[in-house]
Amino acid sequence: MLIDHMLHQLKVERIVLQLKPFPHDVSDVTPRDLLACLSRIGQASSAAAPAAGRIRDALRAGRLEPRTHALSHTWWRGDYDGTGERIKP
Repeated sequence: MLIDHMLHQLKVERIVLQLKPFPHDVSDVTPRDLLACLSRIGQASSAAAPAAGRIRDALRAGRLEPRTHALSHTWWRGDYDGTGERIKP
């Protein structure tokens, strides 16, 4: 896992991970997706399971900072108020 490699082998101090507040395209990752992925990997009986624990530790310590932006991929539609809330017509 690239994030684990960067944090623990390359000793990167901090990573900012840009996520979407809600999916717009099939490939968009939300904070819920990130946590679900770490949970599934952590429950697996494979070499990747310890990496999930290290990534969770990095989240708690602030070394991995997931961020979302309300206007990512939706600014052009004009139906968001800048807080991530859909504007009611």
